[in-house]
Parts: sequence; C-alpha cells; structure tokens
Amino acid sequence: MICQLGTQGSSVQLFVWKQSGGEDKLGRLISLLIANGRTKDAQNAAINKKARADLYKEFGIFS
Repeated sequence: MICQLGTQGSSVQLFVWKQSGGEDKLGRLISLLIANGRTKDAQNAAINKKARADLYKEFGIFS
C-alpha cells in the first residue's frame, strides 16, 4: 500500500507493508494523523516502531 501525503507544495510517499495483520491498524492511525494535520507524525509512524506504538496509545487504537 502506498499513501500520498501532501506537505505544503510537495508530496511524500509512505510505503507501508502488511505486518501480521497490522495493516488495518496502521491505516486507521495514518488516517487519523492526516485528518488532524499531523503529516510528520504519519511519516514517523510508518518507519519508527516506538513512535507508532506511542501514537496507537494516544489515539486509543488497540486492535
């Protein structure tokens, strides 16, 4: 899956791969982050496991 994120005139592609059924969970997180204008956090969540775990907790995404 590839997500396109617009960041002030430029475009960033996030490459997200399925990890033991976590694709839907990550998709929800990325959608919430984008909806809240947090594209930097979305980029970080795609590549940083610790940041992703913290954001799951922040947004109440547990399954």
